[in-house]
Amino acid sequence: MSCMAQFNEDQLWLHHYRLGHPSFQTLRVRFPNLSKDLGTKNFHCSVCEFAKHKRVSFPPSNKKSALPFSLIHNDVWHPSNVPNNSGGRWFIIFVDDCTRVVWLYLLKTKSEVGLYSTI
Repeated sequence: MSCMAQFNEDQLWLHHYRLGHPSFQTLRVRFPNLSKDLGTKNFHCSVCEFAKHKRVSFPPSNKKSALPFSLIHNDVWHPSNVPNNSGGRWFIIFVDDCTRVVWLYLLKTKSEVGLYSTI
Protein backbone atom coordinates (compact mmCIF):
# COMPACT_ATOMS: atom_id res chain seq x y z
CA MET A 1 0.00 0.00 0.00
CA SER A 2 1.40 3.37 -0.95
CA CYS A 3 2.04 6.10 1.57
CA MET A 4 -0.79 8.23 0.13
CA ALA A 5 -3.26 5.34 0.24
CA GLN A 6 -2.34 4.68 3.89
CA PHE A 7 -2.83 8.37 4.68
CA ASN A 8 -6.26 8.33 2.98
CA GLU A 9 -7.25 5.21 4.92
CA ASP A 10 -6.18 6.81 8.20
CA GLN A 11 -8.13 9.97 7.36
CA LEU A 12 -11.20 7.91 6.47
CA TRP A 13 -11.04 6.11 9.83
CA LEU A 14 -10.59 9.45 11.60
CA HIS A 15 -13.72 10.84 9.90
CA HIS A 16 -15.59 7.63 10.73
CA TYR A 17 -14.83 8.03 14.45
CA ARG A 18 -15.37 11.79 14.63
CA LEU A 19 -18.67 11.80 12.75
CA GLY A 20 -20.28 9.19 14.98
CA HIS A 21 -19.53 5.99 13.04
CA PRO A 22 -21.42 6.53 9.76
CA SER A 23 -21.26 3.72 7.23
CA PHE A 24 -18.25 3.65 4.96
CA GLN A 25 -20.55 3.98 1.96
CA THR A 26 -21.70 7.31 3.41
CA LEU A 27 -18.07 8.35 3.91
CA ARG A 28 -17.30 7.34 0.33
CA VAL A 29 -20.01 9.71 -0.91
CA ARG A 30 -19.02 12.46 1.52
CA PHE A 31 -15.25 12.21 0.94
CA PRO A 32 -14.76 10.80 -2.56
CA ASN A 33 -11.14 11.97 -2.79
CA LEU A 34 -10.17 9.90 0.29
CA SER A 35 -11.89 6.70 -0.76
CA LYS A 36 -11.31 6.56 -4.52
CA ASP A 37 -8.44 4.07 -4.23
CA LEU A 38 -9.77 2.20 -1.20
CA GLY A 39 -12.28 -0.62 -1.10
CA THR A 40 -14.74 -0.07 1.75
CA LYS A 41 -15.43 -3.79 2.05
CA ASN A 42 -12.14 -4.14 3.94
CA PHE A 43 -13.23 -1.71 6.65
CA HIS A 44 -14.62 -3.41 9.74
CA CYS A 45 -15.35 -1.31 12.79
CA SER A 46 -15.78 -3.41 15.92
CA VAL A 47 -17.69 -0.59 17.66
CA CYS A 48 -20.25 -0.50 14.83
CA GLU A 49 -20.67 -4.28 14.91
CA PHE A 50 -21.03 -4.32 18.69
CA ALA A 51 -23.63 -1.51 18.55
CA LYS A 52 -25.81 -3.64 16.28
CA HIS A 53 -25.97 -6.49 18.81
CA LYS A 54 -29.18 -6.82 20.76
CA ARG A 55 -29.20 -7.45 24.46
CA VAL A 56 -31.41 -10.09 25.95
CA SER A 57 -33.49 -8.56 28.70
CA PHE A 58 -34.24 -10.24 31.98
CA PRO A 59 -37.44 -12.29 31.86
CA PRO A 60 -40.32 -10.76 33.83
CA SER A 61 -40.64 -12.26 37.26
CA ASN A 62 -43.30 -11.94 39.93
CA LYS A 63 -41.08 -13.57 42.52
CA LYS A 64 -40.18 -11.54 45.55
CA SER A 65 -39.13 -12.41 49.04
CA ALA A 66 -41.87 -13.47 51.44
CA LEU A 67 -40.44 -11.84 54.57
CA PRO A 68 -39.46 -8.22 55.10
CA PHE A 69 -35.70 -7.64 55.39
CA SER A 70 -34.84 -11.10 54.05
CA LEU A 71 -33.51 -9.54 50.82
CA ILE A 72 -32.28 -5.94 50.56
CA HIS A 73 -31.09 -4.37 47.31
CA ASN A 74 -28.74 -1.39 47.36
CA ASP A 75 -27.23 1.00 44.87
CA VAL A 76 -24.60 3.72 45.16
CA TRP A 77 -25.07 6.75 42.93
CA HIS A 78 -22.15 8.65 41.47
CA PRO A 79 -21.37 12.11 42.73
CA SER A 80 -23.79 14.78 41.59
CA ASN A 81 -22.50 18.00 40.13
CA VAL A 82 -24.41 20.02 42.72
CA PRO A 83 -24.02 19.15 46.41
CA ASN A 84 -27.07 19.13 48.69
CA ASN A 85 -27.52 21.48 51.68
CA SER A 86 -25.29 19.37 53.93
CA GLY A 87 -22.56 19.10 51.29
CA GLY A 88 -23.33 15.52 50.26
CA ARG A 89 -22.78 14.51 46.66
CA TRP A 90 -23.08 10.71 46.91
CA PHE A 91 -26.28 8.72 47.46
CA ILE A 92 -26.90 5.19 48.68
CA ILE A 93 -30.31 3.58 48.35
CA PHE A 94 -31.63 0.46 50.07
CA VAL A 95 -34.81 -1.27 48.84
CA ASP A 96 -36.57 -4.02 50.78
CA ASP A 97 -37.55 -6.68 48.25
CA CYS A 98 -40.72 -7.73 50.11
CA THR A 99 -42.27 -4.37 51.00
CA ARG A 100 -40.50 -2.18 48.40
CA VAL A 101 -39.74 0.35 51.13
CA VAL A 102 -36.85 2.60 50.11
CA TRP A 103 -34.22 4.23 52.32
CA LEU A 104 -32.03 6.98 50.89
CA TYR A 105 -28.87 8.22 52.60
CA LEU A 106 -26.88 11.25 51.46
CA LEU A 107 -23.11 10.90 51.75
CA LYS A 108 -20.37 13.49 51.62
CA THR A 109 -17.73 11.01 50.39
CA LYS A 110 -17.83 7.60 48.78
CA SER A 111 -15.87 6.15 51.68
CA GLU A 112 -18.99 6.51 53.85
CA VAL A 113 -20.66 3.71 51.88
CA GLY A 114 -19.01 1.14 54.15
CA LEU A 115 -20.69 2.69 57.20
CA TYR A 116 -24.16 2.19 55.77
CA SER A 117 -23.54 -1.20 54.17
CA THR A 118 -23.12 -2.81 57.60
CA ILE A 119 -26.47 -1.55 58.92
